[in-house]
Amino acid sequence: MQSSYKKEYMDLAFDLSRKSPKVKEAFSVGAVIVNASNQIVATAYSRETGEYDHAEEIALLKAKRAKVNLNNCILYCTLEPCAVRKSKDKSCSEHIIESGISTIFVGAREPNLFVKQYGIEKLRESVVSVVIVEGYQALFEEVNAELLKI
Repeated sequence: MQSSYKKEYMDLAFDLSRKSPKVKEAFSVGAVIVNASNQIVATAYSRETGEYDHAEEIALLKAKRAKVNLNNCILYCTLEPCAVRKSKDKSCSEHIIESGISTIFVGAREPNLFVKQYGIEKLRESVVSVVIVEGYQALFEEVNAELLKI
């Protein structure tokens, strides 16, 4: 595990994911962006600002509106950022690549329930460091149990 990882930020992302309005066609996800000084610069959860808005997309937009330089910032997200999206033209992976985020800590890989995902691979190909954090898969499944039929 990279030394920059802080458990409290992933825990916060999962707390945020529980606030997501439940829908039948999308997972509940939380996201936290932290700067190089370990200060939280943005937080978000799925559908916080609109029915098709993803947590990563919202957090990035909040940071941009606050004029935060995202170079060298770290994104904590409960689920692998999407690489393919049915509801909008641009995926979360594309938003992240364009943002300058340098590192992402992910709580769980996205199940191929809605579309086949390869967000981690897409991000790594663009030189974004992606770390899948051990020990959060069960929590992701708990938050999204209705969709996963657990």
